[in-house]
Amino acid sequence: MKRHIYISFAAQISIISICLITITALYFGYQSYHSEAARKEKSLANELISIVKTASTQLNVNAHEEIFFDPDEGLEGEAEFHDIRAILGNIRDINSLEHDNGSPVYTLRQPFDFEETGHVEFVVMSDVNSKGLFYTGARLKAEPIHIRAFSGESSVTGVYSDSEGDWISAAAPLFLDGEVVGIIQADRTVGFYFEELLVLRNQYFFIGAICLLTGIVFSLLFAVYATRPLKVLLSASKKFGDGEYGYRITDRRIDDFDEVFLGFNEMALNVQTEHEENVQINDERRQLNEKLSYSLEEIEKALAVKNEFLANMSHEIRTPMNSIMGFTQILMDSKLPAKQHALLQRVDGSSRNLMRIVSQILDLSKIEAGKMELDEAEYDLNKELIELIMMNAEAAKENNINLLLFVNKPLPIMLFGDGMRTSQIILNLLSNGVKFTHSGYVSLTVDWTMLNSEDIELSFVIQDTGIGVSESASKRIFEPFTQADASISKSYGGTGLGLTIARNISTLMAGEVVFDSEDGSGAKFTATVVQRVLKNVPIPDENSAAFARYQSINPTNQRYLLVDECLEVGRQLATWLGKENVDQVTSVDLLESSLKNTRKPFDYIILDYFLAEYDIKLVKWLLGQCDHEGVQLVAMTAIDNVSEALVKEANYLITKPLILDDVVRSLNGTADLPRYCTIDEYPAIQLKEEVSISTTLLKRKHVLLVEDNPDNELLATMLLDEYGVSYSVARDGKEAVEILRESEFDLVLMDLQMPVMDGISATEIIKSEKEICHVPVVAMTANTTPSDQKKCMDVGMEEVLSKPVDKDYFVGLLDRYLSTESSGHLLLVDDDASNQMLVGLLLEKYGVSYDVANNGSLAVDMVKGQRYDMVLMDMTMPVMDGLTATKLIKENTQFSALPVVAMTGFSDKARRQECVNAGMVDYVGKPIKTELLYAVLDRYLRSSSDNSVS
Repeated sequence: MKRHIYISFAAQISIISICLITITALYFGYQSYHSEAARKEKSLANELISIVKTASTQLNVNAHEEIFFDPDEGLEGEAEFHDIRAILGNIRDINSLEHDNGSPVYTLRQPFDFEETGHVEFVVMSDVNSKGLFYTGARLKAEPIHIRAFSGESSVTGVYSDSEGDWISAAAPLFLDGEVVGIIQADRTVGFYFEELLVLRNQYFFIGAICLLTGIVFSLLFAVYATRPLKVLLSASKKFGDGEYGYRITDRRIDDFDEVFLGFNEMALNVQTEHEENVQINDERRQLNEKLSYSLEEIEKALAVKNEFLANMSHEIRTPMNSIMGFTQILMDSKLPAKQHALLQRVDGSSRNLMRIVSQILDLSKIEAGKMELDEAEYDLNKELIELIMMNAEAAKENNINLLLFVNKPLPIMLFGDGMRTSQIILNLLSNGVKFTHSGYVSLTVDWTMLNSEDIELSFVIQDTGIGVSESASKRIFEPFTQADASISKSYGGTGLGLTIARNISTLMAGEVVFDSEDGSGAKFTATVVQRVLKNVPIPDENSAAFARYQSINPTNQRYLLVDECLEVGRQLATWLGKENVDQVTSVDLLESSLKNTRKPFDYIILDYFLAEYDIKLVKWLLGQCDHEGVQLVAMTAIDNVSEALVKEANYLITKPLILDDVVRSLNGTADLPRYCTIDEYPAIQLKEEVSISTTLLKRKHVLLVEDNPDNELLATMLLDEYGVSYSVARDGKEAVEILRESEFDLVLMDLQMPVMDGISATEIIKSEKEICHVPVVAMTANTTPSDQKKCMDVGMEEVLSKPVDKDYFVGLLDRYLSTESSGHLLLVDDDASNQMLVGLLLEKYGVSYDVANNGSLAVDMVKGQRYDMVLMDMTMPVMDGLTATKLIKENTQFSALPVVAMTGFSDKARRQECVNAGMVDYVGKPIKTELLYAVLDRYLRSSSDNSVS
């Protein structure tokens, strides 16, 4: 290893050593001076106090008593006085106490007024001061040594200074017969002693100053020496910081800074190497990012191709399926033998199942792309729940399980949200439960909680007694295309998408899906979603009639005995009929025992024919044996298991799955049901009404059907033929535009995906041409997402008809667009400009003309001067309200047949009765709903048109 002379280090050590020596010299000089001064002072004090003590014994106070008790000025000449002075002088000389500033040895006494003045008097002195300050009888202030000496103690002062110099004094008492009669004091000058000490102190200080000055000089020299390499380092650091990674320090030194320079250069080399490596890495990363970017673009293109492929495949699959489902519906509506009807139901169910699988694959694609959209509108959850139960009823029957619906409290009659997606969540979970359960039951429990004045959280609990989910499978159960294990997929089938889609849709609706399960012990899935309740929809409370309906449909507390092996069915009936009113046995064998042991007789016995067969004759015989002949028998079975024999033998019949209103209908008349439980007032399921439209009007209408698929064309034309509508067919959008230019049509049914020109492009052309833009265009498509609907609305289409075509909806559509004449003339009475504009647009779209009145008084005058087919009357207006105006109109017999329809935001019965009393025939709630307004217009304008035609 190379040896270096570390000069800077030696210089630092030298400077530090000099500073330490300087500080040490100053310290010890100072300490030595004070130590010597203290020692000298103590020695002088001891010496002086010894002198005065010795002197006090040399003086014979007994021989010179008078001198201390009666001195006077003449005493100085007497022999005794001179004897004492001689003694004092001798003491002075022996101890070398002489000095030039007075008497070094003297005696003092206390005068008679000592207590008052605090002074002492001179008695005899060794010397007489030339200034006359020391004489017999002279007084001076008593000092502490005087006080202590008069008290009988010898004492000495420390070194003190006055105008004459530096002194030290000592005093000793003079005793006579044991009493102090005076004191003797000796003073010694000490100035010459301390002058020697000052010389020593100054020598120390001089040495310290020389050392300090040397240290300062060395420090300055070292600072100049040390800053030079620091400047070199600072300059090198700046250049290095500016990116000059190749810069090196070339200066060489013979001190330790040379090692620092070498270390800097080594560090610079490492940094330069790392920088070059980083540059290379960044280049490689940039190239990789370019490749990744290119790959990402390729992936996005591939995803776009995949989505397009899925959309095309969806269209290709949906097109024949829509035809199959449509034709199946037409066949099911015709008169067929029961067996063929059941087979058609299977075809319809399988078709819908296939459509659901296709929809799930498309939904997953949308979820992965983050494009899942919610289509929010008003919907009836009660109706959706019953439809979902009935959709799974056949599968539940095949698996020999009970399917139960529990609604813990009445739901609002309408909710605002995506009803289709909400139903999809329930359907996915419910169908899973049915599929994996082969004994017991599957139940759907519905509850809700208001989060605030508008938001409602819905809770759906699907519980089953099926195979359950193992702990290992529960970790991946929500992953797409995943089931509990491979054997599940082989045994039960399915895509493994249901739970994934349900959870994602629930999350999109501010909810979640959670589950609790054990392998072999069933599963419990809980799904929550948040929906809205519009302001005009009442929220059921505990005091409402709807709540009373859910509490009991058995107000007279009639007794029921249920024979059913599933205890959950008993719980469901007990919820409706009252727990105390329902007993249950699991077999007919236990029936006799229950009949004999009951304290209160039963009114009804409900026999389950769903999973078992019973001999009703045997049951009737048992009733006779137990004196229960008057008990009514209720058979409970699946809807497709109803037989004539069962209907004849049982008094009443109810079907599974049990639906509250169906049970009420079946038992209607068997219990004294209160008024608020009637079916008409609070229906939970709407029975299909026969759609009645004017075939006379339809025969005068002409429809253009634009459809490229032969099956879909045949289905639509069959429906048009059924109602006598004439039509023409175009195979693509371009042909449709050309036909419209040549002929008059009342309606266009437009497919969206077609060759040559699609439906969107064709509609844009139709709505841009003045001659044909008035013809309403209705889209027919299987894609009913909000974005697809928006595209249709943006180009001017009136509405969207989803495939597969629902016959009832299709007939309603014909009714809306074709069965009304445009000759109707209405009077719109409303003071609000916004409502006038909204209702006016809807009336124009419907095809009627109208006048506007801003208040009831003006409306009365206009009715008298103009013929109207109908009056739409607001209730609350200035000048004159709607009720008063209606009464005035109806008072005139000329207008007694004129239909007046109320427009109001109040839907309570009392308010509606006021409208009826005033002469109004119907009402339309606010906010105005298009379908409800059009239904009212159809009801009153169509009847007048039919009358005129006839």
